[in-house]
Amino acid sequence: MKPFHRRLLWSSTALTGATGLVYFAVDRMMQPVDTWAVINHPLQPWVLKAHILVAPVMVLAIGMIATDHIWKHYRGGMKRGRRTGRMAMWVLGPMIVSGYLIQAITHSTVLAIVAWAHIGTGLAFLAGFGAHQWVLARRPLTRRVVAGAVQRSAVRHAREGGTLPGLTAATGRAAEARAAGRSGPGAGESATT
Repeated sequence: MKPFHRRLLWSSTALTGATGLVYFAVDRMMQPVDTWAVINHPLQPWVLKAHILVAPVMVLAIGMIATDHIWKHYRGGMKRGRRTGRMAMWVLGPMIVSGYLIQAITHSTVLAIVAWAHIGTGLAFLAGFGAHQWVLARRPLTRRVVAGAVQRSAVRHAREGGTLPGLTAATGRAAEARAAGRSGPGAGESATT
């Protein structure tokens, strides 16, 4: 994932989550000071407007990483962060759809059901996204891990008599020699053969 995409996703998710949680607290947990008040707190409409303005940016950020990160790792069988990534991914659709439906539905019972569905899926997304970041932060993907994966692929292809695109047969033999504990490029062979 590109650094711009990561920063946009994290910041928009944090702002969307924060405004959603504050709006929930103000709307559901506070009592109005005046018995005739329509809102529970003077900042309630502003928090709702901020949530409605920031949420599409989060949807855009998710769309920006959908093919390069989400779909690629989902189809590729990436093990690291798979469970938490799936948890966040599977509640995205219902969370987004329920968020848009809240603004369009007028029937009070249906609106209450959709609002609670949005709250539940939003909390599940935040939990999944937070857990995904925590899992990835615990075991960061290092260059050594990536190099090891390339080295294992080069060894496998060298044993099968082929090469990877961009790698020569000597590179594969050199990787096989390093894996076997011998020194030098291909145990005495030149790296240019």
